[in-house]
Amino acid sequence: MNHWTSWEQLGRHRHLAGLDVFTIEVPARGQERREPLLVLHGFPSSSFDFHLVVDSMADHRRVLLIDMVGYGLSSDADNIPSQIEKILKAGGHDVTMVNAAVSGDTTADG
Repeated sequence: MNHWTSWEQLGRHRHLAGLDVFTIEVPARGQERREPLLVLHGFPSSSFDFHLVVDSMADHRRVLLIDMVGYGLSSDADNIPSQIEKILKAGGHDVTMVNAAVSGDTTADG
């Protein structure tokens, strides 16, 4: 079994806003005395970056990890503009979108 398969078996896929989002909830080691810790990865990256340290993060607290849409085991980011457009149109807004990517590229749709 490869690392990705093992990691995927620790979590689950959730359907949020029409997108597939991969999440992992690591239970607290010991009595849960501290607030849950939400761990967000950088770009371009995924929750798997924390696979070697996540157990130590779970001392007395639950640890929640998420793969941002377009990264790791979540759905492709190509769905994001269409989802945003649907939300805006449902609210009665007709807009032109401008998106600045992490790479510095800028795109516009309108």
